[in-house]
Amino acid sequence: MVCPTESIENAFKLQDESFEQWIAGDLSRVVHNLDRQPWAVPERVSGVRVSADFFNVLGVKPRLGRAFLPEEEQPGKHQVVVISDALWRNRYNADPDIIGKTVRVDSEDHTVIGVMPPNFEFQLYSPIRQLWVPVAYTKGDQDRGSHSFLCLARLKPGVTMEQARARMNNIGRGLAEQYPQDNAGKTGAIDPFIGFDMESQQKTLLTLLALEVALALVVLTGAGLMIQSMARLLNVAPGFDPHNVLALGMSLPQENTFYGPPGHPQFARNLQEYVGSIPGVISVSAVSHTPVGGGNAGRGFVIEGRPDPGSENQPGAKYTIICPNYFQTMGIKQVSGREFTERDSLNTPGVIVINEAMAKRYWLNEDPIGKRIKIGFFNSDAPWLTVVGITQDVKQGGLDQKPRPEFFRPYNQAAWPVMTVVVRRASSPGTFINPIKQALARFEPDRAVSGVRTMEEAIYDSVGSRRFPMILLVAFSLLALTLSAVGISGVVAFSVSQRTREIGIRMALGAQKGAVMRLALNRSMTAALIGVGIGLAASFALTRFLTGLLFEVKPMDPLVLGSTALILTGVAFIACYMPARRAAKVDPMTALRCE
Repeated sequence: MVCPTESIENAFKLQDESFEQWIAGDLSRVVHNLDRQPWAVPERVSGVRVSADFFNVLGVKPRLGRAFLPEEEQPGKHQVVVISDALWRNRYNADPDIIGKTVRVDSEDHTVIGVMPPNFEFQLYSPIRQLWVPVAYTKGDQDRGSHSFLCLARLKPGVTMEQARARMNNIGRGLAEQYPQDNAGKTGAIDPFIGFDMESQQKTLLTLLALEVALALVVLTGAGLMIQSMARLLNVAPGFDPHNVLALGMSLPQENTFYGPPGHPQFARNLQEYVGSIPGVISVSAVSHTPVGGGNAGRGFVIEGRPDPGSENQPGAKYTIICPNYFQTMGIKQVSGREFTERDSLNTPGVIVINEAMAKRYWLNEDPIGKRIKIGFFNSDAPWLTVVGITQDVKQGGLDQKPRPEFFRPYNQAAWPVMTVVVRRASSPGTFINPIKQALARFEPDRAVSGVRTMEEAIYDSVGSRRFPMILLVAFSLLALTLSAVGISGVVAFSVSQRTREIGIRMALGAQKGAVMRLALNRSMTAALIGVGIGLAASFALTRFLTGLLFEVKPMDPLVLGSTALILTGVAFIACYMPARRAAKVDPMTALRCE
């Protein structure tokens, strides 16, 4: 269930009777920075802030030490950490005396109180988490407008999932009535956390042959659809130029995690000075969320000069923080206006750049340049932000997703705790990773660099959810095609061996080789064609389950179905032809002497 912190307290501590235990955790994509220490270099690891009963509700205990205490949820008492078995082994050399030692997490001293067992891997909406810290609710967490926490709860004995869902819906309606501005339209979702005679022998074999062909056609059709879908997906223009662009992730902790001001005010300038001066670097910048699968954030806002939309109809858009030269570095076309510069700082009026989708959504028949928005509501203390530029749309969430409204803010005015440095070179940047890391270490010596990849690799990785099923289907289809060919050939060879005397008599009576070949081919090819027909019918029924994995390809695409049927028919004919051809070469006298 995703809900604000205060809603969690009301919903579970005061109102609900459905749950025996519950826990809350900030499971957004949070990366913690393990600072440099005498025995280890800086390292970025995936972690999560959780409530004290987290491990108890999950029914797991640390292999060393203990879990969190209730009082450790409080700010000022939260400087304790539980680490994974993998982190304990890899970074701390499986130190048996690790409990009670101090490590630095995000530039703060934390005491190690527990090490989880090796079979405990917590992976929800993220890579496998390597460390856990108490939730220590911040002021931003307690804002009723914050909806970034996930709750895990254990049902009370006798309470069904349906009863819990009904109860949660009632709570949602009650909170909406109590807090109409913040909770209107917000609900809680609950989800739970494979001997016969010769003629009868041949009939059985031919039936199996038809079924084998049918199965091969279904798998081959699925593979054909996935291949065509992948080809079309990779031909989609991402909205930026990924060639020769290297991306490197860095943690830049700040006091107000997601709202600024920047904790590293010289970061953008140092990027240009240290990384931009490396020979061969054309341009350098940084961004909070890279395109095609680099995560995302969103913000609601109001538009100056327009009526108050209310909480239910508030406009919203994707929210991205960038450093100067970002659009130039990524090869994103500037439609109008300007890009950010170093002059856009905390001491100057707030500015934003929007994409074409946002311009069309909110200023369809107007020029957005010079218009102003405010994040939040009209009565908030947030500053007005002026539109100074418009860029072309970029495939932010993935190549298969339509561009959504998006606006960009300069790092020096807003900042973000995790930034991805992007560097464009004239040639492949792969060989320049170490010089870039060294340049970054000159002005951020305690910040580890991770997630290094080119933007071409990022595009390749973004289609991974489709690529694996495609590879699997292609492998199964090749296996099915091979088994079908071997099976058909074996059935025909067996049929010929059983009818050797009949073939000898026919040839002794004057039958031509062509007639003998047709005799050997007829029944096997008929069975194969029946299998093709069954396979086509099954494909019509089953390929619709691939709809969610297909891109701009219909499950019953006639080109794919026709091509796979033709390929399988050709393979079946070749498999039948070889033993039939050998049958036509049988010497009649030799055949007549066969029993």
